[in-house]
Amino acid sequence: MLNDRAIKITFFISLTGHLLLFGMPENFFKFKPKVETPEEVVVRIEIETPPLPKLHPHLSPLPSRERIKELEPLSEPLPLEKIISRVEPERVILPEPRIEREIEKIALVKPEPIEIKSATTDSLVVAPFIEQEATLRYQDIVKQRIESARHYPSWARKQNIQGETSIKFIILSNGAVGKINLIRSSGFQILDQETIATIQRANPFPPLPKEVNLSSVQMELSLVFKLKK
Repeated sequence: MLNDRAIKITFFISLTGHLLLFGMPENFFKFKPKVETPEEVVVRIEIETPPLPKLHPHLSPLPSRERIKELEPLSEPLPLEKIISRVEPERVILPEPRIEREIEKIALVKPEPIEIKSATTDSLVVAPFIEQEATLRYQDIVKQRIESARHYPSWARKQNIQGETSIKFIILSNGAVGKINLIRSSGFQILDQETIATIQRANPFPPLPKEVNLSSVQMELSLVFKLKK
């Protein structure tokens, strides 16, 4: 008797366990960790639209067709002559004529004097300047040519002979030397002869420049013979 009771209790416990096992949901034994989902960030952009213009409060709704028909007919149009007579013509004010005044102003204005530059006067001023400048340049050329042709006589050097001479000579338009004159002697014949020989060695000189516009030029210069100590 006790065995039967024990068997029944055991069976009941076993049945209850099976019922609890099969009655539970499938996800009961599955462990799911809690996953934190990132919060969604929503950015809202608001665009303001201009408000619609309000209707004018004085505007009245359009009349219906029946109301249009009820309007009184227009009175008879006025004749064209009466309308024209009522419109007064505008007065047009014309400006005063200024033709005479403008003519008076033009007559009173004196014409400015016209300056005419004389070419003859300019040429008279410029020509001497050009001629003088050309002459100075030519004198420098002649001086350089004479300096390169100078020579101190060896016998005068040995005898310690020194002195200064002045000479005058003519250069023709083609550069050739004309007449040579000794203006001042050094006191020593050897130095005077060497002065004339120096001009002869430098001959011929370059032709006279066109700006000089002369057939010949007379030159005067001094030559110094001095020994260095």
